[in-house]
Amino acid sequence: MVINISPLTQFVCVGAVAIHYQMQQMTAPTSELVETATERFIQVRQEGGLFKLPGTSEFLDWLKALQTFEKTPYKAEKLAKEKRLPYRELLFKLQAIESVTKPPQFPGDF
Repeated sequence: MVINISPLTQFVCVGAVAIHYQMQQMTAPTSELVETATERFIQVRQEGGLFKLPGTSEFLDWLKALQTFEKTPYKAEKLAKEKRLPYRELLFKLQAIESVTKPPQFPGDF
């Protein structure tokens, strides 16, 4: 799938991340990771088929996981190449009734 992200959208996302990390007094992820994560995030939103689209809060939580869940931050190149999103449970909201009756289905699960 080709992802069309306008330069303005990319600029706003990168700026929002910078402000968020500055306000939280945390070390921000690399610009490469932020840009790649933004592209993957927007791809998920464009694909559709979700109960509810992930928003800014979910994106920032996911980005924090990419930055801090391992000993070293997730590699942007690896994120760009992988079909399944790492830590995808942070992005997707599930309907309560479905989560009780069947296992969750995430985009990219087959």
